[in-house]
Amino acid sequence: MTVSDLWKKWRSRQISVREFNALDPAQRDELARDTGVDRATLEILSAQGNYREDELEQLMDTLALDIGRVKRTYPAVFRDMSVVCSECIARSVCRHHLDEGTARQAYEDYCPNTLTLNALRREQPIARLVG
Repeated sequence: MTVSDLWKKWRSRQISVREFNALDPAQRDELARDTGVDRATLEILSAQGNYREDELEQLMDTLALDIGRVKRTYPAVFRDMSVVCSECIARSVCRHHLDEGTARQAYEDYCPNTLTLNALRREQPIARLVG
């Protein structure tokens, strides 16, 4: 990832946080209802930005899961995994394994999304696993 990419990602997150903070309480409640999370969780997710989703997507890619297909086919599952990821206490362990290229072998030891990821892996089309 280039410095320009990092800057764009950081800037996008800042804009998202600013937009969320500009919502009045009723709008935040409505957004929470629409996304299926409680308002407190929504506020935590907003404050964190989407970096945990980046890690989730990186782990899914490492596991040869088709992220786009999961998002299209199981949007609620992906949203739930993102929320679980946002509340995870093993972030540094996860990041370390992703950076070192050992996440595929180690994620089951620490990832709270293990059961869901393994279920998605079991039903993943063979073509993606081979390619």
